Amino acid sequence: MKARDLAERIEQHINRTAGCWEWQGSKRGHGYGRIKVNGRTYPAHRFLWELTNGLVPAGMLVLHKCDNPPCVRPDHLYLGTSADNTRDMVVRGRQRNIKKTHCLNGHPFNLENTSYPQRKARNWRCCRKCEADRKLTYASATKATS
Repeated sequence: MKARDLAERIEQHINRTAGCWEWQGSKRGHGYGRIKVNGRTYPAHRFLWELTNGLVPAGMLVLHKCDNPPCVRPDHLYLGTSADNTRDMVVRGRQRNIKKTHCLNGHPFNLENTSYPQRKARNWRCCRKCEADRKLTYASATKATS
């Protein structure tokens, strides 16, 4: 695709305001824009970042300063790690699991009933009561088949 044609196509999908430039084209879940170029689909904010600033280094993500998923304005974007992205979610109150006060079975997430297993992701927590119940069920099933 010619650069001029691509620039025109991109421009018709952007609603420029005094603040954010919102992507009006196709979107993924949670409102992030996407664009298809030469048969490949890209996140719109990442594509605009790369057009403006060059390739994103391996292991880095393009994050939003404005916390507005459809925004593709280059000066509202910055490079960060997955840890930076997670930290932003927590600070901005968008990490849904951190808000949960009880497990799926209704047991409270409190000091006595919550563990943070090292074998899982750093921010993962486990209900001790449910974990004990799973171990008993597994032990019973193992004995029954032996």
